Amino acid sequence: MVHFEVELLPVVLGFSVGIAIFVVSRVSAACASRWQTAPEKELEADDDGGKPASQGASPEPAPEPEREEQPAATADARRCGVKARTVALAALAAALLLAVALLAHPGLSAPLAPPEQQQALPAAVAPAASEVAAQAAEATTAAIGEPIAAVSRPETEEPGRGEDSEEIGAAPTAAEEAAQAAEAVAEPPPTQLLGLPIEDESDGKVLTLNLTRQQMAVRLVGGVMHYKSAYWGTISVGTPAVDFKVVFDTGSGHLILPSAYCHTETCKAHKRFRRTKSSTAKDVNYDGTVVSKSEPRDQITVSFGTGEVTGVFIEDQFCLHEPTGLASDGLWSGCMPMRMILATMMSEEPFKTFHFDGVLGLGLPGLSQAPEFNFAHMMATSLQKVGSPKPNMFAVFLGEHEDESSELTLGGFARAKMLGELRWNPVVEPQHGHWMLSVKSLRIDDEVLSYCKEGCRAVVDTGTALLAVPKPAFPEIFAMLRHEADPFLECHGEGPKLHIELEDFTVTLQPHDYSKPEAQLPRRPSADAAVDKFPLVSPAGNGTVVEPKREYCKPMLMSMNLGPPVGPKVFVLGEPVLRKYYTVYDTTEPNPRIGFARALHPLPVNSDLTQDQR
Repeated sequence: MVHFEVELLPVVLGFSVGIAIFVVSRVSAACASRWQTAPEKELEADDDGGKPASQGASPEPAPEPEREEQPAATADARRCGVKARTVALAALAAALLLAVALLAHPGLSAPLAPPEQQQALPAAVAPAASEVAAQAAEATTAAIGEPIAAVSRPETEEPGRGEDSEEIGAAPTAAEEAAQAAEAVAEPPPTQLLGLPIEDESDGKVLTLNLTRQQMAVRLVGGVMHYKSAYWGTISVGTPAVDFKVVFDTGSGHLILPSAYCHTETCKAHKRFRRTKSSTAKDVNYDGTVVSKSEPRDQITVSFGTGEVTGVFIEDQFCLHEPTGLASDGLWSGCMPMRMILATMMSEEPFKTFHFDGVLGLGLPGLSQAPEFNFAHMMATSLQKVGSPKPNMFAVFLGEHEDESSELTLGGFARAKMLGELRWNPVVEPQHGHWMLSVKSLRIDDEVLSYCKEGCRAVVDTGTALLAVPKPAFPEIFAMLRHEADPFLECHGEGPKLHIELEDFTVTLQPHDYSKPEAQLPRRPSADAAVDKFPLVSPAGNGTVVEPKREYCKPMLMSMNLGPPVGPKVFVLGEPVLRKYYTVYDTTEPNPRIGFARALHPLPVNSDLTQDQR
């Protein structure tokens, strides 16, 4: 846009009006001359107008000159006037255009802003290409969470088809080939998700994803109902994006979703991903090579404690669903390309009864087939590109009850969720992919257990609902932690404390952290709630004292027997530890670490407990 000095505007207007007046005067003079001569020429041409048209016809009187010349003169005058005005307007427009052209010349126009403020902005820099995946080493079976099964490549077996199925490895259509060719030239920018910037006093801008807790009863043993739980959030995959609910699991290393090809009742109970509906999806082997229908492709079987998943590999666009904390100045949008597993078979246990659709692993790269499958690695790479101060960190906060929200924080941690400072502990043998720490000693109150005299290990796992104990140590630990319940506070009263001494931090669990009453009393009015807990006088009135049945707090432990390389002396720190402590995970190589701080939970209404008692 051209800017003009205000002083030049009168010159332009005066020049244009002068040209217009000159043209109008010339045209008007010409018209006046024509109006005077035109009637005479018409009369001369009509001198014979009174002669008979043919012989024998009676002559007609000639028309009076005054009546003939008036209409002709009026029409010509009007036409000439219109022509004059048209020419005048054209002249005025031409004059204005000429003036604008002259003033637009660099030597005649003057910008209002100084030249240094009109420099062109540099073009946006294209994102750097993602790392080339290193080929995964021979797959080994890990003991906890998500063992990596050896990748298989069947040579003859072809996946079947169903009414609502899709071909695995189908040849791409012309539209898909065109889309892939376009991707090779320039990858479109990721979809920007909504959110507001969250400024932490020392940890920069972070992304926070709300998690939902699902708890389900699994069995009743000895009057005590045992539960399993999971914390899930929402992600989206593909183009156009499709939302899925996934559990966030630090004990696994892949994103696993049910495929539309899977027709088991377990898969049908959840939302399934249709690869052919996504324009950005690619069928790949574990190393990222694109495969077609005619080629055999890699398959994988992954174990999850009591169940397993079998599937194939794809690569597609992945996005976190509406995380809060996204800045408007270019901070990571929460989207990135990522490889994942599409399940062609999912066991009924434990997946069928869960509300979530799949699993998103938060383990270290050692639990993944390749770095491009690992969420923590891909997240750190994306955050580094936008200059995040803590790209390798994420944090987990688990609420104590249904009304308290749980959170996954990416790109740092939320200081508002913790008490005190973080105490960092190094991960041991990170090549196995587990968030595994060294245990220096194990104490119950002041008694040191001999089982860990020569050291043990502990794996921090968001996918484990209980505290898991090695099978050889289970009887002793269970017996020492089981204790009589307080008449009023039940398992919130006094009892033995469990101390797990790590490299630079001691995890301390109190009775209400690890135990529940063995027999649950029916809900009664508060005045009668504790009647059965106190000695009663016999109704017969003979003074006999009837002792109430004693209640005990039962440790919510599970036993396991794990072999090398992770076991055998390994504990799993599940929900009891993660609810009490805010945990921060740092994937920085070659020394990943975990930070612990006391989680800050709001006190329940009308609670007499202090933070220390909790």
